[in-house]
Amino acid sequence: MAEIRHSFKIFFKLKPVPVVGRTGTVVDPQCPNQRNHVECHKVTLINPAVPARLPKGLVRSCCTANIKIAGEEFDCLLDTGSQVTKIPVLFSNQHFADQPVKSLCDLLQVEGAAGQAVPYLGYVEMVVTFPSEFLGVNFDVSTLALVVPDVAAHQSPVLIGMNTLEPLYNQHTGSEYANFQPTAHSYKAVLKLLQICH
Repeated sequence: MAEIRHSFKIFFKLKPVPVVGRTGTVVDPQCPNQRNHVECHKVTLINPAVPARLPKGLVRSCCTANIKIAGEEFDCLLDTGSQVTKIPVLFSNQHFADQPVKSLCDLLQVEGAAGQAVPYLGYVEMVVTFPSEFLGVNFDVSTLALVVPDVAAHQSPVLIGMNTLEPLYNQHTGSEYANFQPTAHSYKAVLKLLQICH
């Protein structure tokens, strides 16, 4: 079979992240010459007649749950890889308008999975109610959430991190429902990771 190779150059501009107020992030001194575009060189396609597909098993579904916050249910991402719970600015304005966003005065620098700085405006206090399908009974957890720039519309608006999941797990293990096993695979995976952490 003959190999067909194409080389081409792609330029695109990164969209700026909308941030209002103080973000608490720091410019990396090791990257003084940051550009506002990314260059990709010598991208090679072998046999373009074959459609590009991700290999089966490369990407899995994420673990989401219908969690009650401020009296309403939201589809939230349960992220055992995140140390903090995060809510977007718009969500904060809509559901926590009665409480001000509290400043951290640059005390915290948050990094994303790839090491990039995650901007934030401050934090709010909230109570999160987890569904009985997860741990056998509804559990209320008082927690703090970082207020971050708005996310894309297709993403879960709230990311529940370990600062909320660990207190939840502690409540669960101290309750009469400590032996409850969820049926949903995603809940089982989160519970297993919480068991490993403790």
